[in-house]
Amino acid sequence: MEKSDDLERAYEPFKDRLTLEDFKTKVDALNKKKWDFIRAILLYKQAMKCKDCEPNVAMVLLCSCADAMKVAGEKASSHINFKKFYMDCCPTNIRNPPIGYYIGKPTIQTASFEEALD
Repeated sequence: MEKSDDLERAYEPFKDRLTLEDFKTKVDALNKKKWDFIRAILLYKQAMKCKDCEPNVAMVLLCSCADAMKVAGEKASSHINFKKFYMDCCPTNIRNPPIGYYIGKPTIQTASFEEALD
């Protein structure tokens, strides 16, 4: 598949907000991050297809989407890229992770958003 096909497939989630030409202009402005962004969009689209029938696969694809953005740098680990992406980009009003953990006590403590990402 050619990269122009990938670009047009990545446009679909934005079609109600931007023309294809505006989308291409904005994506081209990303310079070397352009194809990281396109890859992340395509992973996101696939995750949305899987969310109801294969939620675990969808979650893995969303994690890969965050890693594809390489927000912490090309040489950063997947863990660091994933965490930085969500710490920087996740809206604060939805940072309520349903995760608990043990802190050396027999009771479960509520995890912070950052702890949940780890």
